[in-house]
Parts: sequence; structure tokens; C-alpha cells
Amino acid sequence: MLLWWHHPKNLSAGQKILFWSVLPLWCFLLWPLAVLWQILRLLRKIFQTIVFRQPVTDLPILLVGNIVVGGGGKTPVVAMLHRYFPRSVTLVKNYKAAWRWPSPAVLIEKNKKLAGAMDEAQLHALGNRFTTPSSGASDVVLCKNRRAGLRLIEKLRQQKKYELIIADDGFEDYSFRPTITLLTCQADFGLGNGLPLPLGPLRQLLPLVVNRRTRRPDAWLWLRDKFTAANNLPTSIANMSAPIFLLKKNYRAPFSKGTRLVPFAGIARPGAFFNGVKKLGGKVVASKKFIDHYQFSDRDIKNLENLATKHHAQLITTQKDFVRLSPDVAKNILTMPLSIDGDPTLIDFIKRKLYNNNMKKIEKDWKKILPADVYHITREKGTERAFTGKYNDHHEKGVYHCRCCGAELFSASDKFDSGTGWPSFTKPAKDKMVAEEADNGFFMKRTEVLCNACDAHLGHVFPDGPEPTGLRYCINSASLDFKKK
Repeated sequence: MLLWWHHPKNLSAGQKILFWSVLPLWCFLLWPLAVLWQILRLLRKIFQTIVFRQPVTDLPILLVGNIVVGGGGKTPVVAMLHRYFPRSVTLVKNYKAAWRWPSPAVLIEKNKKLAGAMDEAQLHALGNRFTTPSSGASDVVLCKNRRAGLRLIEKLRQQKKYELIIADDGFEDYSFRPTITLLTCQADFGLGNGLPLPLGPLRQLLPLVVNRRTRRPDAWLWLRDKFTAANNLPTSIANMSAPIFLLKKNYRAPFSKGTRLVPFAGIARPGAFFNGVKKLGGKVVASKKFIDHYQFSDRDIKNLENLATKHHAQLITTQKDFVRLSPDVAKNILTMPLSIDGDPTLIDFIKRKLYNNNMKKIEKDWKKILPADVYHITREKGTERAFTGKYNDHHEKGVYHCRCCGAELFSASDKFDSGTGWPSFTKPAKDKMVAEEADNGFFMKRTEVLCNACDAHLGHVFPDGPEPTGLRYCINSASLDFKKK
């Protein structure tokens, strides 16, 4: 029998519906609800796209979201990004039912707390003080709806000198337009059974996520700890054109091995936290689950203290739960710090995207920047004549970059003479730094190759190349810029 109707205080979203990982046949009776859910989400998207066309701010927005209900790892990723973008402000949406302020958006200045604010907002404002290297605190705009939050940021941008908005969640919110979209995914859970609510944990179907005509991710962030294999990417993600960055989660144990512990958590997947305590050497003698974003009462704390006393153990909780506790209560409870290692390649990818956003974004600017032939090929999808490109018969060692934005695309070590008259490569220099799209022009079926950073047309890829890839990336010289090693 489903554990669906149990009291919500004792079960979180990740535990309520056990078939989100393994799906019995009888669960397909829920398909009508899944279809209805997707229709409602689509209607909401259409409404927001039509009504909210005018942007509220021209500041770049970096959206960190997920498509799985709860436990996607957004918040620690945002905390990591604060270290690299110190002049950023964090946008967090509060639950409307818990809104208690007269204005639709409020500012939480860094290193300060705001009573009643969501745990994510408190974490970003206070900074991750329990980790090494520490995640920098940031100003946080807590809002009832994200457009109201963006309006407040726009008012404060000159005074606070904000240069970037980092949105914690909001992938399905079409009331604003992010500059860069990153989707996070936990390696130990992945996409569950890969089905939409209520059949599975997905908020929307994957085909809608990767469709270029809708909001699609610029990159996937695959989060894993040292206990999880790095090569367990779902095929549905691995086959996408967006680049995938593997990020390492780090836990620091505030206890010695063998310490008797009673972990408790009000997060989406408390079982993952309990297992983490065990893997780090703690002896879990009892545990307690609460719903996500649970507000602990004095009675809850008293019951937890009695449970720990009964088992002669120490209470321990997550950072998200810890920031919701009063100072008097928190001093007697351990917390297990979680941090994300920064990936220089990811940070470079983000900075390049932001650079391109500031650099142009409208075709008349590209016309001013690029020579006429380069503009025709890269922005109007033209093709240079065979055997006329400067890099066709070019054999120096180095790296070929995008002519428009400078992104690293191909290595000279992967270049070969195809005899076609265009520079040819067996693979990109870095995994999925080029995007691919179907091209059915001129009564042919081909696969177009684009720069994944600025969408410049590069050429086409064909399945007639040499081993080991069997691919031939046929690229226009005018789309490339060569740099010697």
C-alpha cells in the first residue's frame, strides 16, 4: 500500500511516494493526473509568456534550478557561486502562505537574519560559515513573486552595486528571463523513474526541458560525493547537447567515528542525510524525519532532546535546518557542513556566457563587430566555398576558438585532412562545448554545429569520419580563430 496518506510531519516529499524510484504496473492508473498536471503547467507557461513580456531589469540573471521535486542540490551550488561572483545578489521566492511582510519583496542584508524567512534565504545571507573554503554571504531578496523581487533589486542596484542576480530556483517560472540557466541533479537519485508528477518526481517532461524553443538548460550540474560513482549519468541527460559538469559534494564530519548520533532533518530527502552521517563514521541510533522547510516548535525540540537522552546520543541536523533554530537551541546541536567544489571550467563557461550577453545580443551589434563574410557565415548560417578557407590546409599545433566569442572549440590534434575543402575534426576540444541542431534546408537532412556559448554557426557534423569517433566536424574557417600552444 502506498505511504501517501501518512501524516506529513513524519514523511518528506522524497519518502511519500515510494514508486518514484521503482514503478509498479498499477501506478500507470495515475497517467490521467500526470497529463492534467502537464497541461496545467503548459497553460501557466503560456499565460506568463504572454503577460510578462517586458523585462523588469537588464541585470544578467543566473538561474540555478532543477526539474526534480526537492533535493536537487540548488542551494549549495548557489552558495558556491557566491565565492566567484561577490557582487551578486540572491533571489529567493518565499512560500506565499508563509508571507508575513507588508511589501511583496524584502531585502536581507548579508550576515544578517530575518525571522520567518525561508531556510535558503537565511543560508545565503549568513554564508556557509561551517565549510572550508567558506561560501561568501550575499544580500538576499526574499519575494512573494519573482518579478516583485527583481523590481526591488533594480531599485537597489546603484546603491548596492549589484552586477549579477543569482536565482535559487525558478526554472518553471516564465515571468522573468534568465540569462543563463543551470540545472542541478543529485547523482544518488538522478531523475528517479524519469516520469512526471504524480507518476514520478519530474516537474515536467524531459522533451520539454531540452526543446530549444522553450527554456532549456545551458548546462547540467551533476552533483556527487566520494561515495557515488561519477559515471552513472542517465542516458536522457548524457545525450543532451548541453554541457555536463561533474561537481563534488564535500561533507565535514563534526564528530569522531563511532559517535552515537540522532540525526533529524526537515528536507526533501532526509534519508540521504542520514546515510551521509553513517558513511562518515557516525553511529545512528535513532532518526527523525520532518517535511521540507519544517518550522521546529519548542515541543519538537524537547522531544528530540528526550530522544537523544534516551539513546545517550548527540543530536545532529543539516545546515538548512540548523539556520531555522534559535541560538539557544542551536548551541547544543551539531550540524554537518556541505560544500560544493568549484569547477574552473564551469566558472569560465558562466563568465563567457555573461560576457557574450553584455557584448551584443542583437544582430546590429554583431554587424558592427564582425567582418561581412564572418557575419554572413556565423550569424546568417552561410557557407564559405570549398578550399578557400585559411584553416583548410593548416597544420600548426594549437587550439581553434570561436571567432565570435572566443570559446575553445577544437584542438589541432583532432584535425584531419578529409579532402572536402573545409577544416575537419573528429571531436570538439571539450565535451559538448558545441551544440547540434537538425538542419533540413536545401532538401537535405543534416546536423548543424553551433558554438554553445554564443550560438554562432560553425558548420555541420557527418557520420563518415575516422576512428575513434567516426565523426567529421566540417567547419567553416571564417567561424574559427586559431591560437598557438
